[in-house]
Amino acid sequence: ATSAENAAPAGVVADRFVADPHDGDERKPRLDLRATHDAPSPEPTGTTTVDPSAARLSFSALGTFASCPRRCRRGCELGLRGREDAVIASGSPGRPTIWGPTAFGELVHRFLAEHDWHGPVPEPGWAAALARDIGLEDSAFDCEPAEQMVADLMAAPLAERIRAGTEIHPERLFAVTVDGALFTGAIDLMVEEGEGRVLLVDWKTSALSAQRTAAQVSDEYRLQQTLYALAALRSGASKVTLNWAILEGLGGSPERVVTQGDLASLEDQIRVAMAPLAAENRSTGPQEIGFVCGGCPGLDAMCLVGKASRE
Repeated sequence: ATSAENAAPAGVVADRFVADPHDGDERKPRLDLRATHDAPSPEPTGTTTVDPSAARLSFSALGTFASCPRRCRRGCELGLRGREDAVIASGSPGRPTIWGPTAFGELVHRFLAEHDWHGPVPEPGWAAALARDIGLEDSAFDCEPAEQMVADLMAAPLAERIRAGTEIHPERLFAVTVDGALFTGAIDLMVEEGEGRVLLVDWKTSALSAQRTAAQVSDEYRLQQTLYALAALRSGASKVTLNWAILEGLGGSPERVVTQGDLASLEDQIRVAMAPLAAENRSTGPQEIGFVCGGCPGLDAMCLVGKASRE
């Protein structure tokens, strides 16, 4: 997802893939209430409803809003940045990590974005070298599972399918409109397979357990799949395979296939997700500390839930 300005960024064409990045913070979710209209908008407040037709959105913004409108207001609308250690929520899903789950995921994503799929298999030690390059502290505790995930991927049928593609596009930017709302994002990997067929891959470093399977994690991102599939179909693909690759459980990561005949259904799913934005009596969010609170920019200073947790 991208940061937003009043006018559509240069190089972004709605309902098409974008050739080049248009700012330096592509993956930061933002919800721009000033949006794509020239008419001025009133200054948003904590109780203001959102006109979806005048908003620039992302999957991250919609997901955050569904979990906690308060956090969406601070992080997505206002662009406030939080700290990953702002709260440690008991029972939060995730693996033990020195770097933190966000940094761990970003390291794996960066490596795969830069990987030459027709080149040699990555050699041991790549994670430590990349960690130093991006300013992370030395941590064999984190490097070992990161390298194991990538090694398992390179030996999996998914990697063979990627290598067999006619064209491979990492970090493929897109913009797509639904009822006037502009959605932007970056697809981790797009693989053209010929005859209008496209494979979309999104890397997930989520930790799994007996209570949280790869299929369950993939289902949590169904709206993201819907949005990315809509972008690909609108750009002319005839058939789109969606593989949200749960790297800790590749064998259990389900695929979803959509075609041009699914366009209307996909658009309706996006409309359903947007509807709460315009609700007059929208929820204020969770009433107790939970996983969604981790790293919230307002938890330490502006949230009654966070205040109550410290008392």
